[in-house]
Amino acid sequence: VEVLADPDSFEPLRDSLREAGLEPEVAEVTMRASTSVDVDRDSTEKLMRLLDMLEDLDDVQSVFSNFEISDQILEALAGP
Repeated sequence: VEVLADPDSFEPLRDSLREAGLEPEVAEVTMRASTSVDVDRDSTEKLMRLLDMLEDLDDVQSVFSNFEISDQILEALAGP
């Protein structure tokens, strides 16, 4: 189950979940795009290479994106 809330509500919500006996696997405040863009296979390959290069930079701590990759494209890129 994924729970989304405003950053101001994060700690009270997390505490309420814990009090109810629901320990989250991951609880964090993160950037989330308000809109997303569907990409084709060629764009996906280019974007994945760009993200990899950005993540490899020493000064980069986090990389965020707003593109959506279809399951079919992910399966095709994963190979047999």
